[in-house]
Amino acid sequence: DILYDAGLEFSLPLGFNIYVPFLISNNIKDILETNPDYSSKTNFQKLTSRIRFTMNLKDSNPLHILNNLSF
Repeated sequence: DILYDAGLEFSLPLGFNIYVPFLISNNIKDILETNPDYSSKTNFQKLTSRIRFTMNLKDSNPLHILNNLSF
């Protein structure tokens, strides 16, 4: 069996990334559907629940980011 997940990744300033998966293998889909919270969602809710937000610390200076945060 082959597991795959394909989508688009958007890179934002300061090392932030957003990944939106559009295709997933049937094996992954079957595993996700075993979760009652996931299986009861609409297709749009399923898509949005798989969106990933990441921050690449290698490409950013965390001290610089913390110093520039304003509350």
